[in-house]
Amino acid sequence: MQVKIAEFAQELHCTPDQLVGVLSEFGISQADGTFESEKDDLDLIREAVKEAVGDPGSVRLSPSKTTPRDIAAALGQPDKDVLKTLMTKVKVMATLTTTLAQDVAEKLAGEFGKTVVWAEPSTAPKPQLGGAKKGGPQPHKAEKRPPVVTILGHVDHGKTSL
Repeated sequence: MQVKIAEFAQELHCTPDQLVGVLSEFGISQADGTFESEKDDLDLIREAVKEAVGDPGSVRLSPSKTTPRDIAAALGQPDKDVLKTLMTKVKVMATLTTTLAQDVAEKLAGEFGKTVVWAEPSTAPKPQLGGAKKGGPQPHKAEKRPPVVTILGHVDHGKTSL
């Protein structure tokens, strides 16, 4: 059966990166944000994720590039609720993709009754979005060409003679 990584991670109260790390340990490949698994194997994956994530009163986050969106996924809360709490209670203005300082992330998780456990990010390859091509043009092999010059304005002001 096909399982969506984002939905399964939310069900398990972990980040998609943590789930991908566990999947790579089991040798399960993923593509386009999904993976193939049997129902019996899902129980094993659930147990492995519980061991990897740890205490239910804590949230495991990566110390590099922690965003409100990552925290919302780890907490299992809607993005809008996390942003609202961040702005009203923690008093930090941010978007979903703003990188937060570690102390701000800890305060935000604390507002939801969780403590933060800082962990190194998974070294597993992340699933690539569709359209990623291998073997594209290399920057050092790019052809040199003259710049393109464009003159803007109305046609009736004399630029047609340029």
